[in-house]
Amino acid sequence: EQLTDSWRLLPMGGGDNDPTATDLGDRLKQGLIACRRMSRNPLASVCFIGSDCPDITPEHLKMLFRRVNRARGNSASILPAADGGYVALALSAGVPATVFDDVLWSDPMTFVSQLQALSRNEVSSIHVGDTLTDIDNIEDIRDFHRRLSLLSTEERLSHGYQRTWAALMPFADTLTYRETSDDKVLEDGIALVRGGHPDAKQVGQKMLNEAAAKS
Repeated sequence: EQLTDSWRLLPMGGGDNDPTATDLGDRLKQGLIACRRMSRNPLASVCFIGSDCPDITPEHLKMLFRRVNRARGNSASILPAADGGYVALALSAGVPATVFDDVLWSDPMTFVSQLQALSRNEVSSIHVGDTLTDIDNIEDIRDFHRRLSLLSTEERLSHGYQRTWAALMPFADTLTYRETSDDKVLEDGIALVRGGHPDAKQVGQKMLNEAAAKS
């Protein structure tokens, strides 16, 4: 049951210059195709995990794989997000890549839209797991910090939050920001780039450089 013995990490491809991946749905579709092409096991399940959800645990991932591997026929297991999206999705081997077509992305109805797409593609077994919180904006960071502050050091360690807590501590009292287009620059030198941005790292650095030049 060790995840490190049974999975491969394939960062999402695509970008502004990739004609095969023009939006999140295309990227997920291409990712699913790539995983299956590279897998040594044609019956292997695939799991997509949102990197902006610090609440996902190894137990959640094991549960996702168990559900799809034990179900009959084409199956899926999904973890909803509190804002109407979802933070993880596991698919069995027979589920077609078209399950990502015509899904409403970055929308309060993304989770429901994805369920509808699964049904349209004849996924007969759909398991819905825990609803978790992802980090999309500065208020989400504040809420996450407040939740962590209620935990003891031992609890943060047991949940794998200690590194995240340590990273947030220098900014705990001054998490203010100013608007920059659809993205945000924190006054303490953190760039918060909207989810799904194809070049988040470059955009974030550009925002920080511009903020520094104006200060």
